Amino acid sequence: MKTFFFLALLALAAIGGATAQYEDLRSEGAHETRCQERQAMDACRDYLMKQCTASTMPITWPWKWRMASCRELKHRCCNQLEQMPPTCRCKAIRGTVQEIHGSKQQGTMMAEVRQMAKTLPSICNMYPTYCNIPMATTSEDCYC
Repeated sequence: MKTFFFLALLALAAIGGATAQYEDLRSEGAHETRCQERQAMDACRDYLMKQCTASTMPITWPWKWRMASCRELKHRCCNQLEQMPPTCRCKAIRGTVQEIHGSKQQGTMMAEVRQMAKTLPSICNMYPTYCNIPMATTSEDCYC
């Protein structure tokens, strides 16, 4: 009986220690994935606004320069996304879309921006591969 009691007590102590370690790990994980209020997303903003399209570049630029510029902008955007935790990427992308919306881009342009922003992590081969982007910047419940 003493042996059984001792083993039960030992098991309870081990479970209590494991629970405390789990809580420590959980709180550390929550701390690590805390997103910065405003992420630097200038390259992604420019990429989403299609600053790399032929219409925004001088007509005198050869086609390969235009494409190289676009690839560079995409590469910089993907680097910016890679620098943040996966759990923060969609929040940063949503903030960038809101910033573009605030610059008075309207109609088809905003629809294209939102569509491209949804799959930006996928374009960069990152997780999550898809982000919900609000239709209107004032409503968190309206996703398109």
